[in-house]
Amino acid sequence: MFRNNYDVKEFGARIRKIRKANKMTQEDLANRLMLTAESVSNIESGKTNCMPEHIVHICEIFNITTDYLYFGIENQEQVKADTDELSALLSDCSAEELERVTQMVKLFLRK
Repeated sequence: MFRNNYDVKEFGARIRKIRKANKMTQEDLANRLMLTAESVSNIESGKTNCMPEHIVHICEIFNITTDYLYFGIENQEQVKADTDELSALLSDCSAEELERVTQMVKLFLRK
């Protein structure tokens, strides 16, 4: 269902929230987006809109959807399905395999 309740200030606030949750500064995000920290500040405060190519890149950086950025909608059903699938896969692993998976995840998440 299409929801016509986009709010540029809320959009910016969600970017700020997810950026801070990922322990990034505005400058860190600006560097990743090839923008200035001032530009990121203006987007987060709702003073300016975010360019579509930056929206896509923000979603990739933080592994979020455009639905979340625009409307705050998180697909809880998909998250639960993915979690259940991962849980089922891991339940069949040996202790050694679980240790290898743990090490790979730690390497992947390291910044």
